[in-house]
Amino acid sequence: MRSSPPASPLLRQTMTEPDPASDPRRALLTQTISVLEDLLLSGTTTASTATLRRLNLTLEQLAEARLLRLAAALRIVIEELKRIQGDPERFSASRYGLFVDRCWLLAGGTLRALAQNDQAALVRLTAPTRGHPLKELSVAVAGVLKRHVPGAFSAFEFRLRLLQAATLAPDRVLPVGTPLVWSLVVPAAAGHQFPAEAFLSMRQKQGFSPAQLLNHKSLQFSDCSLLDGEPLRVQLGPDSRLLEIEAATPDWRSLLAWDPNDWQRRIHSHRPDPLELPVELAQDVLLEDWQIDPFAASTVPGRENSERCARLQALGCSWRVRVDQGELALEQALQTAASRSPQPALYASAHVELGEQVLSPLALLGEKPEYITIGKPEFDRVALVRMLNSR
Repeated sequence: MRSSPPASPLLRQTMTEPDPASDPRRALLTQTISVLEDLLLSGTTTASTATLRRLNLTLEQLAEARLLRLAAALRIVIEELKRIQGDPERFSASRYGLFVDRCWLLAGGTLRALAQNDQAALVRLTAPTRGHPLKELSVAVAGVLKRHVPGAFSAFEFRLRLLQAATLAPDRVLPVGTPLVWSLVVPAAAGHQFPAEAFLSMRQKQGFSPAQLLNHKSLQFSDCSLLDGEPLRVQLGPDSRLLEIEAATPDWRSLLAWDPNDWQRRIHSHRPDPLELPVELAQDVLLEDWQIDPFAASTVPGRENSERCARLQALGCSWRVRVDQGELALEQALQTAASRSPQPALYASAHVELGEQVLSPLALLGEKPEYITIGKPEFDRVALVRMLNSR
């Protein structure tokens, strides 16, 4: 009979005084660390139905204990393990490894904070993001970041710019041009294959379809909230509404103004955090003069079959541009734009990953944004409605 491995250093440190049983969360976190370490010791190839059942039970308990940040990370681990069993070609070893590590760090950090009664650490590790209710929010859509993982999800981040100053608190006023984000994430439906853009025609509970955001209009959200973070995120509630408003054409160049020196200062002043993702250092950039090489399969380990990359030169620097596998129209749009005269500016999200500056395209900017990340594929609308109604 295989004996149980000794407790890890993390568990030995956090299981000293006071007793873990004194707080139900501490007992649950101790259990979670044990589950994760058993998984790491046994390996993914031995992950069985019983393992998934144990992980799902832990997930439910974490959600009930309001340890939501940890629960969200564990949910991704479970999704990847299910792919190993049901669809191994779509399993991402890098994503799995990232979130197993993230779960272990969150569980251990929270357990230690509870043991030491470190309230500041607890808030950082477990507290929900603060929201600021607003009656009205006037914005324009500058670009869209799209991610489509077949069999998993379709996600869109609408990058917005504030058209009118917004007051969050007496001492906190957001100026015109402040970057905001509104996100739409749609889980994949088993047995259905729709292009990501199909879901932009879905009517939201608030009475609008996301495709309405792509009409180059000035927009107004009502009865919404802004969630703290960088960037601030728009959160809609049941009573939120979206209106297209009559307004002068936005001065796009002014709204998207970007100082490369600010990007440089941000990189040099950054101190890595073991819990952050690479995109948490992201900043929207506007490149006025750029050249791009042909695209090829990514050389990043684990992404050879899921993304394609090209080298882009701008501001005397070399950037890696990434797009999802299969986005041939986006690749062609970038290659064509590089040789156009006058050349449109490239509006993109930049972050640093594995020591490289990485760009994710959002739009091209001439007189107005050209949303090159959003294609116009053909799909069966009747089948889409039938699938949505069956959920």
